[in-house]
Amino acid sequence: MVSFENWTFSFGPQKYVLYDADPNSFETLKDWLAKDKQHVWYQQAWIEGADPGSIKADKQPLCHDANDYYFKGEALHVSDMQTFKVIDLDSYFIGKDKDYCYTTDGRFKITDYKAFERIGYRHSTDSHHVYYYTEVVEGADPKTFKEDQIASSGGKDKNGIYEGIHRVETSSPDAYTSIGFGYGRDEHNIYYEGHRCPDIDASTFEMTEAIWAKDKDHIIAKGKPLEGADTASFVTVWYYAYDNDQAWYNGEELPDIDMETFTCDSSWATDSLHIYHQGHLLEGVIPSEVKMDMDYVVAKDKVWYGDKILQDADAASFEIIEDPQGPNRVISFDARDKSWHYLQGKKVCRTENVKH
Repeated sequence: MVSFENWTFSFGPQKYVLYDADPNSFETLKDWLAKDKQHVWYQQAWIEGADPGSIKADKQPLCHDANDYYFKGEALHVSDMQTFKVIDLDSYFIGKDKDYCYTTDGRFKITDYKAFERIGYRHSTDSHHVYYYTEVVEGADPKTFKEDQIASSGGKDKNGIYEGIHRVETSSPDAYTSIGFGYGRDEHNIYYEGHRCPDIDASTFEMTEAIWAKDKDHIIAKGKPLEGADTASFVTVWYYAYDNDQAWYNGEELPDIDMETFTCDSSWATDSLHIYHQGHLLEGVIPSEVKMDMDYVVAKDKVWYGDKILQDADAASFEIIEDPQGPNRVISFDARDKSWHYLQGKKVCRTENVKH
């Protein structure tokens, strides 16, 4: 039997059994990368689609085969393997080829491969544009743009100051301070995504939790007073919020909520007829008709992990394993059906290879 052993600050030593590994062809390439004749693993997880015949270790957590690069076991979908180059692998992963920039937030089109570079934690430039994460900063000058060293969502160039991808409308750029979650202020006004918020009282404005804020008269979301919100009964739970009559996620109302039965935590919200994961409705799912645990939702004919349907999961045989940690801190899977075993919503081995 082949296993991967890991040590974490939170749980100490942990062991994962790789049930699908072929002991006769299994080979450790690095202490974080291994293969057999059919599979490639990053730590304990399959790298889906990776070719064991051509896999090569770069620097942890990056590896590549003849067709693609993989960051922490996830395919980057590199457009041109010949020109791919890593810009930063340590503080915030970023790489490029002649067509795209690649980050953990996805890839985006670039205009000048040779000039493209990272200029801060969240910003990069080429000869034509400034980029914030994966988007172009509106009208920013790449030659003079500098990232704010304290609030890395912001920046400044010869033309003005910026919050995220938006230029800030302030007439007092030297007094502007980024607050977070798209907000900023100067000595007179509050701004959201660069736009002045005329309906907010700046003297009493304060952030509360995540995107939520308030002033002396209002609950505020996304730079505007939240219509219909009752300040006396308003409660926030990270991006969720509710009062006696309504519920919201990320500033958007959740429709047709039964407030008598509504409950939420930082990820999930339910009432008698709905289940939401991070604001996304699981269509057609009634809480009383499903099993929910460890971010799995098992209905009559579908299985979700979070708000993503597990396409190959068999709902009739699907079983959530509520205590996946066995003797000697062995952790291999937290759910199974007739064909597959899963860990955190990902296939980790075939059921036929597991000896119960």
